[in-house]
This record gives sequence, structure tokens and C-alpha cells, in this order.
Amino acid sequence: MQCPHCGAEVGVFSREMRRWGRIKACPSCGLAVRVGFSPLIIGLGILGAGVLGWFKADLALPHLWFSVALGLYMGGVIYFAYRLRKAE
Repeated sequence: MQCPHCGAEVGVFSREMRRWGRIKACPSCGLAVRVGFSPLIIGLGILGAGVLGWFKADLALPHLWFSVALGLYMGGVIYFAYRLRKAE
């Protein structure tokens, strides 16, 4: 993720991003940023999960492995949907 103020790279698991709340401070410039998600990426991820669920029988995956694969897939979707915006 990049800070919307200074453009510095901010890690998802950095100390500041692990704090509670939606308003956080950029570790580089110290200005307030708001954490949010991209609705487009979340929507496409849910659509993809639905398609995977629809074709589960055709994939011939046992239930446990399908659940693990779906959990990893949705974790990746949420990771890529994570965004930083300027706090008002």
C-alpha cells in the first residue's frame, strides 16, 4: 500500500497498521490516513468464490481442501482490496 500523502510504501503488517481503528498515521510522514477496501475487488472476489463453489463438484476436491483453498483465495482478495485514503 502507498500513503496518499507522501507516496511512501506502507506495509500491511507494520506496527501502525496493526493498531485498532480506521484512522491511522503514516509511519513515514505522520499524516492521518483512513483504511478502507475497494468495493470492486471485494465484489469480484465474492463472484469468483461463488463460481468456485458452483463448480466444486466438477473440481473433485474433498470438502476440507476446498474450504482451505477458498479461505486462502478470500484472504488474498482482502489483502489486495486493502486501501489507504486521506483522512478528512
